[in-house]
Amino acid sequence: MTRSYNVIQAARYIDCDPKTIRRWLKQGKLTAERTARGWLAIPSEQVEHAKLLWQNDREQFASPGMPRDAHPVPSVLSLGKDRQHDDSMNSIRKLEERLGILEHQLPAISVLTKALGTLQARVDVQQAHIEEMERRIADLESQDYPDHTENVPTLPVPTPMPQNIPTAKEHQNRNVALSEEGMLSASDFATQLGIKYDDIKNYMRRGVEGERLEFTEIPHATRAGYVQKYFSVEQQQKAIAVLKRHGKL
Repeated sequence: MTRSYNVIQAARYIDCDPKTIRRWLKQGKLTAERTARGWLAIPSEQVEHAKLLWQNDREQFASPGMPRDAHPVPSVLSLGKDRQHDDSMNSIRKLEERLGILEHQLPAISVLTKALGTLQARVDVQQAHIEEMERRIADLESQDYPDHTENVPTLPVPTPMPQNIPTAKEHQNRNVALSEEGMLSASDFATQLGIKYDDIKNYMRRGVEGERLEFTEIPHATRAGYVQKYFSVEQQQKAIAVLKRHGKL
């Protein structure tokens, strides 16, 4: 299997600046491929070709009249300049290495960014769904005992309201009369007892000192999803007994 090099590895193998490798790639003197993860891969034969290019460049820029294998004695000034040049080259190589690392990491960062965007979109959808469910729950809780019970009794004819409505104080001083004409609506039952309709609704919902009032729910004739509360004669008797037992009548 043919070995491949990235830009930094090829520059180290040839002992040149990574920018030189990038320049040759840009000029078309070298060819490279992209891996599945987006990394730059230079085949080994291209690296060997780059090594020959580097040697030719060094020979081309050698001092005229000086043998290629000659090594002139450097002066003090030239040594200082060479040291500065080496420091600059080292800095450049470090920057090139960092650039190469970032190039390798860029495809992975792009994948993570895309995945993060997808995840955020899912979170937004879930949040919108939760808000919609909370809104529906709030609407249901604001309704007055919504129900969808099937096979319930038909709506009876409401009992006419009495002309003379006794007060709550009068009820406490005498026995409460029951309606013998059938079922009473919750509002009519409250009127019959001489107490507020809000009080009887509260007793129906929460009970009286732990005792619940029995009543019958019948679907509303015109409002779908709503029910009306009624008390049969037997339920009236039980409710009056509970209310009296706890001093509500």
